[in-house]
Order: sequence, then structure tokens, then C-alpha cells
Amino acid sequence: MHKKAIYIGAIIFAGLMVTSVAVASLQPLEKEHKLVIKNLGRCIAGMEMSKAKMLNPIIRSSTTGILDGTPLYLGYTPTVATDTSNVCLGFQDDQTVWFTGSVDAGATWPENAVGYQIEELPESPDVDACGDGRFLGTMVPNPMDTNGAALYKWMITDLTDFSADGYSLVYWDWSSLDITNFVDVAVGAYTAADSSENTWAFGAHTMQGDNVGVGPQPFLSYQFNEEGYAWIYWFNDDPANPTIAGGESTSADIDPMTLHMYGVWNFFNEETGQNDILIYIFDFSRWDEYQGYPIHPDIGGYALTTTGSDDNIDVSAQNNNVIIVSERDGQIVSYSSMFGFSDEPVETIIDTSGSSPRIAHYDDNSATCVYVKDGALYSSFTIDGGRTWSTPVRQSGSENVVVCDVGGIGMAYEADGTIYYAAGGGSYPIIQIDSVKGGFGVEVEVSNTGTGDAQDVSYSITATGGILGLINKETSGTIDIPAGATQKIKLPVIIGLGKVTIEVTVGSASKTLSGTQILFYTLI
Repeated sequence: MHKKAIYIGAIIFAGLMVTSVAVASLQPLEKEHKLVIKNLGRCIAGMEMSKAKMLNPIIRSSTTGILDGTPLYLGYTPTVATDTSNVCLGFQDDQTVWFTGSVDAGATWPENAVGYQIEELPESPDVDACGDGRFLGTMVPNPMDTNGAALYKWMITDLTDFSADGYSLVYWDWSSLDITNFVDVAVGAYTAADSSENTWAFGAHTMQGDNVGVGPQPFLSYQFNEEGYAWIYWFNDDPANPTIAGGESTSADIDPMTLHMYGVWNFFNEETGQNDILIYIFDFSRWDEYQGYPIHPDIGGYALTTTGSDDNIDVSAQNNNVIIVSERDGQIVSYSSMFGFSDEPVETIIDTSGSSPRIAHYDDNSATCVYVKDGALYSSFTIDGGRTWSTPVRQSGSENVVVCDVGGIGMAYEADGTIYYAAGGGSYPIIQIDSVKGGFGVEVEVSNTGTGDAQDVSYSITATGGILGLINKETSGTIDIPAGATQKIKLPVIIGLGKVTIEVTVGSASKTLSGTQILFYTLI
């Protein structure tokens, strides 16, 4: 297969439209899964500016009830994201798209939801957790809404505040760039490395839309300053005759540990007659500069050619473990990487039949996949980064499930025009640090509040500081914690004087505490 050049154009933001283009080459690996790697350069295609527009919220009092033990709303196409005990739920009805939330892990839900009155009805919301209590949402615009080029950004800062303070909405109009008809829009959220950015830097959007009449092509956008300006990128391998086109599905996620943003899109491979997957990575942990404007540096991209046609794709990333799930020719399939796609991905069949898969991590190398099968909701989980998956478990009692989504601690699905939420999904461990005590050493109590056993969980305890920084002690290892059980780990006696910092990490749970060391005794 000959090498191809890939062009990336950046254009708009919550207030700015800018265009940059990167050039790259595609080179397939001659293996069972052909991974095409792009080495990027950059050339500029143009730049324009526009300002984000704001809308006024409306409140709905939703009819709620109980079915199969699950709280519900009347509506369609649910999306869900979770952050500790906070659960954000989005859905649509015949009036608009709504967002609401639970602050007790879905045990109770408010009657209210927040929406915005938009003349042309949007649909298919998406939401992701930033990791600090904030959520980023979006929705697919109506084709009549600025020719389908409206890009919506929900900024949810307080799930209990049903006003524009808790649920605000802005949008960009990209139609002046001859971009139209967004058919799928997704978001990936994060907590910025610079905390001052967290009032506006919620994450990134990925889109499938039309570009200058070419047809569906991949796009990416993110806001880059407090004034509401944003970039938009597009991806082509040949501007005159683009072949990265024809897709209808996209997803995005930002690794909370590395802050690498993973955008994925399917596209039609003219050589095989099937849909393949484009993966593109940006570094959201830092800013570079382009023509005087901030820009997240791009790391590179991959074109994943598989043995079938990939539709309804979704991605989740945590600590360099990246898992893409796909509805491929009627099967539910995962493509997983342990090193941020610098390694060759592994393909695993989760189920031989199903549709509309969604995925979310709940710990390092541990994730839940949900999907629809025979009119019911099913789930499967992995604890080895997507290499193997548990036997699928039916999660719903309804026979009419048509769409679903999953967060770290729960899942949502629609059946017969009703939205359901179910806590958990499958059996998996949830590790938390219950207490850190001083004395002659440091003792940490850890529990597994999940429904599955935890095996080979990595841990470390460090103590640093003291007079002249002479205290520097660490212990590490692995432990097994059965479901519902607690374990204790200990840092042996520390010798020294002065203030100390105690850092504890167990799996993806961590705590940092300050204390005082008095010879052999540690006060926390």
C-alpha cells in the first residue's frame, strides 16, 4: 500500500475560528491489524474569528417513577457520566435536550432538568466528567440549525443548581467555513493542569460533518481562552480527493492521568469497502503557540484497518490504557492499547452479537462495556486493559431497549420512551482508601466496595520532608482485596524530625496528607 499524506486543518472555537493544517504520512504495519501511523508536520490553511453565543435556560419538571428498581425520566437517547458519587444524565424529548444529575450515585434523582429553547430541535446528547465535579456536554444540531454547523457546549458546574449558573450553554456557528451537517458530536472532558483554566477549559469536541460538499469528514474542536475562542480541525489525506471521509460515528476521551486527548472517527475505506477507524491524539497537558494564539500540540494519528466494518464506536482512556469498542458486522469488538497507541492494539470479541456499544473506565486497566442485544441491556467488564472480557450479563428487565450509555459507576438506557439508570454493571472491584493513621510508622486501611475481587492491586506509601529534607522513605507492592473486604498496608517506622508529606496510592485511589515526624513517631 502506498504512503498517503494526511492533512489536518484547525478552524474554530467557542468564539474563534482558526485554520491550521498538519501534514503526515500513513504507513501500514504488515500485521493482522494494520495500524497506520502519521508523522506530522504542519502548514496553515487560514484563520478566522467568531464569538461564542449564549442561550437562556428553561426548566422542566419531569415525571419520574420506578421500573425494575431504576429511577426514570420520559425521553430518548440517554447519555451518562459519573464522577465519584456525582452522576450527570442527558436525554432528549420532543421539546429539547435536557441535563440533570444525582449527587448520591443515582440513589435519588431530582424532578427538575435544565434545557435550552432552540428553535430547531437538537438531538443525541453526549456528556463526560471532568473529574473535579464539573461535566462537559454537547448535542447534535438540527440540520436546519445554521445548516447543521452549530457546535454546542454545555458547561455543568453544579448538578444541584438548575439555572444558567449550574448548567450553561454556548455554541459556535461554523457554517461560514462551508462546514455543514454535523451528524455525530462527542465530548471528552478533563481537569486542566492549570486550575485557573477550569472555568472555561472543559475539554474537546469531535464531530462528523460535511466539509465543502465532500461529505462526512472528521472534525475536532476545543476552546483555547476565557473569551470564548476555539479551534476547529479537520482531517484529510488528500485535499483534492480525500479518502478519510464517509463516516457517521465519533467519540472522544481525555486520559485523566496523562491528559492526552483521544479522538476517534470511523471513515469509509474505498479499498476495502468497509468502515475503518481514524485515531488522533492531542496533548492537553500543555499549550504551544500558533500565530500568537494558544494551541494544544498534536501527538499524532493512526488509521486502524480491521477485518470488518466498524460502526457506533466509543473510546475510553485511563493511565495510557485506551480501549475502543465498536459494533463490527453485528459483533461487539474492542481494540485496546496499553501504551496510548504507541503499541500495536489488541482486538477482542466481547460478544458475537449486539449493537450500540459504550465504554467507560472505572479503574486502571478496568472498564465496563454496555450494549444492546435482543432488545435488552447487556454489560461486560475487563480488568486487564481490554485483553479479555467477562461473560456478558443482562442488566435490564425490558425487552425494548434501543440505546444505552455507561459511566464509571452506572449505566443509562432507553426503552419505550423512558430513561432508566442502573448503578454498577457486571461485577468489578472499586478500591478506596478509608483511613491513613500515624504512630510508629504509617498504617493505611483500604477497602473494596465493588462487587468483584481485586487482584494484584499496586500500592505505594511515601513519606518525604523533615529538617533539611532528610526524610525520604517508601514502600510499595501489590495486594489482593476480595469484594466487600478491607486490607491494611503499612510504611515501617520513620526516623527524623520536622514536617512530612505522606502520599498514598492504591490502584487509582490516592491521598496526600501532611504530618509531623518526632524522632520515631509520626503525627498525622
